[in-house]
Amino acid sequence: MAELLFILKKREGYQQAKNYLYQPEQVISLKEIPSKERRSEERIINQNSREIFCIKRYIITAIDLKSEFGFAYGYKNHSSKSAADFFSKLQQAAPFRIKRIQTDNGSEFDHLFRDYAKEHNIIHFHNYPKCPRMNAYIERFNRTIQEEFINYHKETLPYDLDDFNRKLIEWLLWYNTERPHWTLGQTPPIQYVINTLILTPQKS
Repeated sequence: MAELLFILKKREGYQQAKNYLYQPEQVISLKEIPSKERRSEERIINQNSREIFCIKRYIITAIDLKSEFGFAYGYKNHSSKSAADFFSKLQQAAPFRIKRIQTDNGSEFDHLFRDYAKEHNIIHFHNYPKCPRMNAYIERFNRTIQEEFINYHKETLPYDLDDFNRKLIEWLLWYNTERPHWTLGQTPPIQYVINTLILTPQKS
């Protein structure tokens, strides 16, 4: 099987029960917000946590650099246990063996996630600090999920995560098997995998 590199990343959003307005566009963590904005954002979130009920949900995403096969799943927290569970699901869904992964330096990709990768002989690369270009592929995939799926399921994510994930998997099936990808010659990722990684003889 081909050795492919997956890039994983966490997305974040929060929902304010006071006015029932979900804001998925705030998908970056506090540590990624510039220092001057971080203090203000922390005050807002801390205040909301005290005064109104705040529901947080996290979506972990992954994309293969060669075939653009993508995967995502929503969680109630961003622990390393959630990240390890996500990687297990990714391995089951991917149409090839995963041998290498690349993540940022978030705590969710440490501890149990690190141990899981080591147990399954997965080489784990980390992004260099302050190198946004290393996130270009996954950020583009995140934008696609945001615009084509999350924006149409804003109400489901905070209150019925199981239903959200079921619909997300259905969308991912369409994304990987039917949706044309311009960078792949207008073919879906699965067809690209079949054409180039399975039918084409591999060079020794």
